[in-house]
Amino acid sequence: MNLAIVSPGKNIYSETFIQAHKQIKADNVLFYYGNTIPNYLENKGIINICRDALNFRDLSRLFLSIRPYSLFRKDHSIKAHLFGRSLRNEKIDVVLAEFGPTGVACMNICKDLRIPLITHFHGHDITADLKNYEEKYKELIKYSSYVVGVSKEMVNTLISLGAPENKVLYTPCGPNPRFFNNSPVFKSNNFLSVGRFVDKKAPYYTIMSFKGVIEKHPDAILNMVGDGPLLPTCKNLIKYFNLQNNIRLLGVKSPDEICELHNKSIAFIQHSITAENGDKEGTPVGIMEAAASGLPVISTYHAGIPDVIIDKQTGLLCGEHDVASMTNNILWVLENKTLAKSMGKASKERIKSEFSLEKHLGLLSEVVERAYIESKSF
Repeated sequence: MNLAIVSPGKNIYSETFIQAHKQIKADNVLFYYGNTIPNYLENKGIINICRDALNFRDLSRLFLSIRPYSLFRKDHSIKAHLFGRSLRNEKIDVVLAEFGPTGVACMNICKDLRIPLITHFHGHDITADLKNYEEKYKELIKYSSYVVGVSKEMVNTLISLGAPENKVLYTPCGPNPRFFNNSPVFKSNNFLSVGRFVDKKAPYYTIMSFKGVIEKHPDAILNMVGDGPLLPTCKNLIKYFNLQNNIRLLGVKSPDEICELHNKSIAFIQHSITAENGDKEGTPVGIMEAAASGLPVISTYHAGIPDVIIDKQTGLLCGEHDVASMTNNILWVLENKTLAKSMGKASKERIKSEFSLEKHLGLLSEVVERAYIESKSF
């Protein structure tokens, strides 16, 4: 059985879970990337028209290879034709589309080739994008063999759009197993935040919460890892409050570097909110990695976060926009390190037993196999 994974991006640092999906059980897993109808096939190069990468020779070869009559078929653009041809040439049996818009773009191609489609929703695609894609999603859900949601809230949204419960798989994307090997020592006053500087992660609220902590514990340190459009705003906020000695903006870091930061921290902080445009998290992998490391997680009641973090057992949760409560939760960790360490241990055990990457990949492998078997029964 040959599986094609289709993703808009190749190796975006914040989408490590998509790279992990290459471990789904199949005879061959091929990775297509570059837009919702992909331009590239990993290890084989360009398969589609991409003006930013194609030279004249490649463009000529692609155009000369097209059978003109095929372009008159319904819903067939040149890009759709070339992608469909690649799926046929590679003898693809099942397509896994990462993100809802990718599923929408691939749907008619898969339908024409009679290839089963599994659509994996992640967050923005089923929240901020929903108003523009609602009718298309209903059509997509109808065709997809299975749809995948990474939070219970997301699963309920998919069901409300018409997905039968037996067609919906709930499985948060598990953390890389390397994080289970981490052992935070809980001897410093260091905290960690890892994530893109975007509206739904509200890094400015994390900074504002930590400002109240520094007033009581001037030696407390917050290391913030990541990049994004709100980074300049956060830099200005840190300067305005004169927090440069306590809040460090470290940029993008490798998994090994993040592991090292976990071991030197006493808790992980993330103040996720529903953005103005409706964008929400799925279940943040950064939070699951911190929990797998053995850190208590200080976060909010948002999307899939309370699915994996239990308040006062494996972390401390507060309402969205509640800066004062988040400040108090950070102070509690500083003033109760022994209990915080026990909370972190419970967090690691919960992630390992309920939300491991192995379990996640096993569930995805099962639905891929089921979709393949069901397609052969017709």
